[in-house]
Amino acid sequence: MKFLEKVLSLGLYLLAFLLPLQTRLFIRPGELNGGYFEYGTISLYGTDMLLVLLMLVLIVYKIKQNKFSIFNFSRQGGTPPRRWQFSNNFQFSISKYLQDVGGADRRLPRPAEAGLAMTKRLTCLIVCLNIAALISVFAAGDKLLSFYNYVRLTLGMGLFFLVSNAAYDYIKIIYAFLAGAVVQASLGIWQFLAQATFASKWLGLAAHPAEVGGTSVIETLAGGRWLRAYGGLDHPNVFGGFLSVSLLLIVYLMLRNEIDDKIFNFQFSIFNKFQISKFLIKQTFFYFLFFIFLSALFFTFSRGAWAGFIVGSIFILAFKLWQWDKSSLRQLFALAAASAVLVGVLFINYQSLATTRLSNNARLEIKSNLERTASYKDGIAIIKDHWLAGVGIGGYTRSLVKLHPNEPSWFYQPTHNVFLLVWAEVGIVGLILFIAVVAYILIFNFQFFPPRRDPAKAVAIFNKFSIFNLSILLTLVIIMLPDHYFWSLHFGVLFFWLIIGLNIKIIESDN
Repeated sequence: MKFLEKVLSLGLYLLAFLLPLQTRLFIRPGELNGGYFEYGTISLYGTDMLLVLLMLVLIVYKIKQNKFSIFNFSRQGGTPPRRWQFSNNFQFSISKYLQDVGGADRRLPRPAEAGLAMTKRLTCLIVCLNIAALISVFAAGDKLLSFYNYVRLTLGMGLFFLVSNAAYDYIKIIYAFLAGAVVQASLGIWQFLAQATFASKWLGLAAHPAEVGGTSVIETLAGGRWLRAYGGLDHPNVFGGFLSVSLLLIVYLMLRNEIDDKIFNFQFSIFNKFQISKFLIKQTFFYFLFFIFLSALFFTFSRGAWAGFIVGSIFILAFKLWQWDKSSLRQLFALAAASAVLVGVLFINYQSLATTRLSNNARLEIKSNLERTASYKDGIAIIKDHWLAGVGIGGYTRSLVKLHPNEPSWFYQPTHNVFLLVWAEVGIVGLILFIAVVAYILIFNFQFFPPRRDPAKAVAIFNKFSIFNLSILLTLVIIMLPDHYFWSLHFGVLFFWLIIGLNIKIIESDN
């Protein structure tokens, strides 16, 4: 059992690190109107194989445990219960909590029972959404492509159940995720500064020449074409969303002063000689990572990702102001001031590019806005004809060909709104279920929201995490409104369900 637990935890850390890696085997390359067509391509990704292996290990682990529920817990001791034991092998002692909120004779508000009830309902919603997607396959014109998209969605849901069930260190999985983000951010910064990309089949990288149509660029009023940062992902907008969440995770770690001392050996004589504190080293490390991610986010020139990160950050700041957490506020304002300086320097150096993206005067920006508006109209037109059952998961772009038959292959993209896309592909029932899943995650975190200026009275398991969970969820929702990749692209699907799974994971508190 210990061996399987170790395999699951190490496998999850590896998967979180490798998640942006796009290495894949092309099974059926998509082709449309004489050009490569991503949304018609069937591929096997390296991360898929790792995910399937971990899911099989989890099934064996649960069979050996004889436990199939997402959380399983039992009382020990007497009445009132002194401890709750969870299936992921961590124990939450309530003695300190009882003392904080009024003495040992006061009963626990049973957060675990509330969490279990909500998780069971959420599981039911996810299973129903999966069934709705499977049924939609039969309505698709290209059933093989639609079934492939259904399998991809199922893998994403499998990742959700994996991170919800497996025993692992929550902080370590964040480290692994951010380590992968550092690699991608560094690549993205190089791509923009060098205005170059390179292809590598082993790293899953595609070349994006700025002079080729379909490449995401900024065209200034002077006529220059500037390549936006892709990282190793499908599009700068996808890269931007990934960085937005990474930045919020850095803020979370900074406010918790959370970093494993094993990362640094603080006994080095140089630290002792200059009396450099652990806190200073940790904060310096966090600032370094934050500025790398923020610079890369700037170079994506993704307005949706910028908006999502700003909304998530404002939410954290507003809550800390409401709670009047002076220590956190000092750190947040210092971080905001330093970020303003960095963004100001970048803006001054690339003012023409930033203002072009924020205005509607340049040719490509006008064209982009018109195409985005047209995609909404196309989505509504397809929904009107298939509002009940949809056109089949993954079948939207094929239906779009019927509306616009003679466009280049890169023209055919999903409508730039996740909710419209889900409705168009899976039907009204699928849309309701998808919205219900997102709403339930929000409700799950709001249920355990800490009271103002009295965090000791909050449910101890959740009070350090719900605010950051909510900020990340709001970021995802903001990004879903003008984009589609959380439903339509391989990385986006796995990324979305990973974040959802981490959001409902009950985390060990620092008692």
